[in-house]
Amino acid sequence: MQPFMTLLCIVLVCLSVALGGCLFIILRQRKQVFLDLAGIAHDLSGACGIVQQASALQKTSGNVFYTDMLTMQSAYIVLLCRTLCTLVQKKQTLGSVRRLGDASLCVRDICMQMECFLQTKNVELEFESRGSCTARFDALSLQRIVQNLILNACEAAQGRGRIHVVVDGAGDQDSISILVRDDGHGIPQDKLHTIFLPHATDKRQQHLHGLGLPSAARLAALHKGSLRVQSQEGVGSCFCFSFPR
Repeated sequence: MQPFMTLLCIVLVCLSVALGGCLFIILRQRKQVFLDLAGIAHDLSGACGIVQQASALQKTSGNVFYTDMLTMQSAYIVLLCRTLCTLVQKKQTLGSVRRLGDASLCVRDICMQMECFLQTKNVELEFESRGSCTARFDALSLQRIVQNLILNACEAAQGRGRIHVVVDGAGDQDSISILVRDDGHGIPQDKLHTIFLPHATDKRQQHLHGLGLPSAARLAALHKGSLRVQSQEGVGSCFCFSFPR
């Protein structure tokens, strides 16, 4: 009887460990789904802000460029809403639709969409492409990453400064790098290790703050790439998104 009870106890302990591990995985997956949904909500909020600004500018100036800007950002919002629906219905994962294309053209279009918006913030935007930038990527994920980085750089500029966006396909034959540089206030060294964590921000006035960079880092990882940062207080920051071709 004693060996049987010992065996039963071992089996129960193993089952408890296995069930605990499964529960941990389920909770972690649910947390990640929540963060993915919160990231989309954050990006929708940013896009709606750009649309609101472009709409006001169009009314006052009548410039057709703002109409194009509204059209492109509206299309972006529709894609975000569709992604939200597919995530809720579990029909598709983030970053799963990768097609061969020119990453520099995609990033250039994003910069064009945001240029006039940045001008209203007294921030200049400069775009540069180097080498061949053909790769397989998810266009929506790329826009979410780049747009988040540009908006983040705009906030760092604090109403003045310059943002330099570079798509570099010349440095490495196997990968593409997208760099977003700003000459803003920079990030304190003791905060650099936390900026990709959810809600790791000093901006507390809006509940969706602190989700842009974690969402961008998550999308970068789903591209089997990485999102890194170099920053110096009083000088500025440079975010680099690299991903394989």
